[in-house]
Amino acid sequence: MTTLPIAITCGDPAGVGPELIEKWLKSNPTLAKDVVIIGPVSWLEKLALPDKQKCGVGEPSYQIRPGIPDLQGSSIALAAMEMAAKGTEENRFRAVVTGP
Repeated sequence: MTTLPIAITCGDPAGVGPELIEKWLKSNPTLAKDVVIIGPVSWLEKLALPDKQKCGVGEPSYQIRPGIPDLQGSSIALAAMEMAAKGTEENRFRAVVTGP
């Protein structure tokens, strides 16, 4: 039996969530193999993870401005949580961790 991955949402793309996730991935390479990261397409492209561990939301052209929250970033954070919840209901994820 294969264990389902844990979904990790980005939180506000302009906040500390993406930075914390990046640091966690680097410091926990073994555990990182068991997650799917959900966040902005432009940010996910920079992560050194296989595509099957990335789930993009929002417009690919969205540019994150760290420390400057905006409406599009809020929409991405909400879409990421909705995708994680739906994936959990559909038994694609075993749990969800939300970024701040």
